[in-house]
Amino acid sequence: MQNILILSLGSNIEPRIFYLKSAVNLLNKHFNFGRISSVYLTDPVDCTEKNKFFNICAEYKTEINDVFEILKIIEDIEVKVGRDKKNKGLCRSREIDIDILFFNKLKIKTEKLTIPHKKMFERLFVLKPLIEILSKDSEYLKEYDIINFHDKIKDQNIKLLGDVIIEPEL
Repeated sequence: MQNILILSLGSNIEPRIFYLKSAVNLLNKHFNFGRISSVYLTDPVDCTEKNKFFNICAEYKTEINDVFEILKIIEDIEVKVGRDKKNKGLCRSREIDIDILFFNKLKIKTEKLTIPHKKMFERLFVLKPLIEILSKDSEYLKEYDIINFHDKIKDQNIKLLGDVIIEPEL
C-alpha cells in the first residue's frame, strides 16, 4: 500500500536553495516523489533569529509503514545536508529542517514525534505551501480546516519567490 507523506522543509543558511534541493533529491532516493510547492521567503516565527527562511512543502508516497523509520530516514538526510543535530532549538539557524506534517491519517503524540505537526496550524510558512500542493478536495484541507487557520494568521510575513524553483532529480 502506498502511504502518503507530506513534509515541510526550510533553510535559513546560505546557500538556502542548495540545501533545499539537496534535501529534496535525497528524499527522492527513499520515497516516491509526488508534488512540490513553490519556494517562499519567510521571517522566522517564535524567535529572534534574524535570517529569513526559504520554505517549501512536498508530498511523497512510500511503502514504508513505520513512521519512526521514516523519521530516522529524514533525520539522517538532515545530517547529510549539513544540519548539526547538537545545535538544537527552535531559534537556531539551520541548513535544513524537515518536518513530517502528515502521514496518511495517522494521529500520534509522543515525545519524539507529533502528527499532525504540533505547530503547523500556527505557521503561515507551512500552511501556504501546503495549500498549494493539496488538491481542492483534499481530506486534509477539510478535516483540519487548513484554509481557516491560514486566513486567521495576519502577523507573519511571507513572499512567494516565483523566480526560485526546485526541480527535483527523479
